[in-house]
Order: sequence, then structure tokens, then C-alpha cells
Amino acid sequence: STGDGWKIYINSTYNSLSINKEYSKAIKKGGYDQLLEQQREAKALILGIEIRQSTLSSVIEKVFQIQEPFLVYGDLSLKPLQIKELADLLELSESTISRIVQDKFIQTPRGTYALRFFFSSSIKNDNSGKSVTTIKLIIEKLIADENKSNPLSDEGIVSLLKDQDILIARRTVSKYRKS
Repeated sequence: STGDGWKIYINSTYNSLSINKEYSKAIKKGGYDQLLEQQREAKALILGIEIRQSTLSSVIEKVFQIQEPFLVYGDLSLKPLQIKELADLLELSESTISRIVQDKFIQTPRGTYALRFFFSSSIKNDNSGKSVTTIKLIIEKLIADENKSNPLSDEGIVSLLKDQDILIARRTVSKYRKS
């Protein structure tokens, strides 16, 4: 955080790609049709990488506009966010977003996470605004903190969640408990 918001830095080895100036001069003099084609391909590759880096930056910026509470307060503040929702916001295709976030990791003040971690759906009929990931973490904490000689029932967990305005079915709690 900088006071003006969060700053995003993309660690990339592609920023230093360029075309050798000596080859460019030789190609301009003519007679090097094969090199001219290779130069066009190289320029297209560099442009493609620049566009991909720009798209990645846009995706990360939008994710953290939405997930800023996570950066400030931690895992339990993760908001529901689906790839489709982000694609609509950025006017990109879902497959583009999916490819962009694949195998990408992000270092945050809260640790290093796969970029996919920040995409989580909400539970149907639950209006708490909490993501499935957050609800699973809350259940995990409730189970970790329970009295082991008198563990919470699934119904007891449902009741405790309801006190936090999280409406969830007992069978869902059971499913999450097992996972």
C-alpha cells in the first residue's frame, strides 16, 4: 500500500526483448527476404507478449480492487469472485482470464498465493457476501476451536454461522467438514 492504493509489480523476464538494431539496419538495405519475415515474426511475438503482460496487469488490478479487504483483513475477508464476473468487468473472454491466471502466483502482504485462489463462488441462497473459501475457513476455525470432548454438530455449526448472517445448509457444512 502506498497511501494512494496498492501498487502492482509484475516480475517478468520478457521486458528486455528487442530486435537487434544491426540486423534491422541490414534488413532495411534490402536483399534479405528471409530475415525480413523473421523480423516481422519477432515484432509480432514481442507485441503479443506486451499485450499479455498488459492483460495480466489489468486482471490483477481488478482482482485486488475487488479483494482489497483480503489484503487489509486477511483470508476471512475474501469476497466471492468468479472468472465470468471478472471477464464481464474487463470485457474479456472467460477463456482469456482463465489462461492468464493459470500457473501465476502473487506475493501479497499476507503471503504468496496462486492467482486462482482469489476466485471463489458464493453459496447459493446465502446473502452474506462471503466466498465459499471464506465460509470453509470459518468452519475450519470453528472445528479447530471446538471442545474436543464435546464437538460441535453440523447443526450447531449451522447455528453459529447463522449468528454471523451466513445461511448454509447442514449437508453443506457436513460436506465442508469432510473436505
